[in-house]
Amino acid sequence: MRELQGVDEFRRFVASNDIALIGFIDDDVDAKEYLRKLFSKLELKIGHVISFAIYNVKDDVSIRISEDINYIPLIRLYFKGRNVFEQENYFGNLQTDYYVLRISVRDVLSQYGIKLIFKP
Repeated sequence: MRELQGVDEFRRFVASNDIALIGFIDDDVDAKEYLRKLFSKLELKIGHVISFAIYNVKDDVSIRISEDINYIPLIRLYFKGRNVFEQENYFGNLQTDYYVLRISVRDVLSQYGIKLIFKP
């Protein structure tokens, strides 16, 4: 999992990874730690297919405008450079959030012909 630093690194990350799941946060340390735990759990199961990153956009107005980020925290799934799924906020229960993202990501990617197999 990467921690993105700036709009250029964000754009490179999205462009260089066919499938990317990015958590957009502000300076909320609890949200950052929570997303780190959630993404780490997902990464153990599907990190061979999806690239994960967290991006603090608090002081980056340009990315908030260009990516139309109106709510923080925000989780987005990018497929071949396009935003194909987003979730505003989270439930605050690691198991619930893991389950919801697992089902959502699998369903969205299946629409593009990608069958995700989560490692046991």
